[in-house]
Amino acid sequence: MTLEDRQWSESCYVERDKLGFYMIVSSTRQAMNLLSRYWPVSEGDAYFNALRTFGQVMMNKLPPDDAREAFLAAAEEAGVFVSDTPRLLNVPKV
Repeated sequence: MTLEDRQWSESCYVERDKLGFYMIVSSTRQAMNLLSRYWPVSEGDAYFNALRTFGQVMMNKLPPDDAREAFLAAAEEAGVFVSDTPRLLNVPKV
């Protein structure tokens, strides 16, 4: 990871595709790639705000953690589970 990635102060876990499969996102560049390539929706106020914020952060006009906050809002809007730690599954014993 390089300085140009605009690293966040805290990473987050993003649940992808199926329950229990996570991606750790720790920079603006990672979040931008995730939203533009693999996000389940490509619409919504928070989605477009996140893309705008990512651009501003990449141009050093906003701090990297602004991108993290915008990413979290886009995830909430899209129904994507994001957390500081992965969600633990409570699997019953058979």
